[in-house]
Amino acid sequence: MNRAPVTRFLVIANTGIHILLFWWAVSNPGFYIQGFYDQWGLVPADFWHGRVYQPLTSMFLHGGWLHLLVNMIALWSLGTAIEMTVGAMRFGLLYIFSGLTGALFVVVFQSDLGDPTVGASGAIMGLLAAIAVFYPRSEMLIFFFPMKARTAAIVIGVASVLLSIYDRSSGISHLGHLGGLIGGIIYTKFVLQLNFLRNDLQQSGSRFVFRRRVDPHASMEDEVRRMMEQLRQERAGQAERRPPQWKEKEPEPFNEVIRDEPQEPTVERRIYFDPVTGRFYVK
Repeated sequence: MNRAPVTRFLVIANTGIHILLFWWAVSNPGFYIQGFYDQWGLVPADFWHGRVYQPLTSMFLHGGWLHLLVNMIALWSLGTAIEMTVGAMRFGLLYIFSGLTGALFVVVFQSDLGDPTVGASGAIMGLLAAIAVFYPRSEMLIFFFPMKARTAAIVIGVASVLLSIYDRSSGISHLGHLGGLIGGIIYTKFVLQLNFLRNDLQQSGSRFVFRRRVDPHASMEDEVRRMMEQLRQERAGQAERRPPQWKEKEPEPFNEVIRDEPQEPTVERRIYFDPVTGRFYVK
């Protein structure tokens, strides 16, 4: 069973599009591939004149086989880990959001308004940012050097800023890399992590979930007191539902048979407040 279907689809789609484009260019000598990139790649001047689809279509085009190979290796290695962590739908949204923020940096800050930008690098930088947030101490190879994920994100971010200023002739979209990295950090910190926190609170709490709306003018002591009152009412309701003949068995220490079976440790319940949902949880 494939646990990273979106990652696999993206790798197949990017590779398939490049193979088809290469085959078409070889089979049709009159085909002007640069014109194709001008039409479907990201050209800032054309974007501002109505070609608003270019930020999305440019993410599935690559400038050559080496460009494609490097990006697909990075996409497969980073994408598999992140998709298995957050799920297919959230991963897909992270990928698209990071790619679009990378494109936003290109159309806003790039000085060469007529040059097309292609590649999935901006979206992949967003995946690196997600790895740095979820697994900051995990090691990865950056240009054959082992580096912590958080350190790698910082180094690439700083390098992208400097290179976007001082290296404008290499043909590498440093602004796209920087925008994708920033977009990935924003989406992971403010969307993915909040969703995971909310799900953890809902799944780890007991059946005592209080859906009462929190009064914004009430103090925390008032809310805790109200919650404790609801707990007492719940326990009172349980006592009323017990049959009349039910009686708690008194321990008989001299008649009990001693067993060597492991006993479950007593779990102390604590009260948690989720500021996102405005609910209290007892765990």
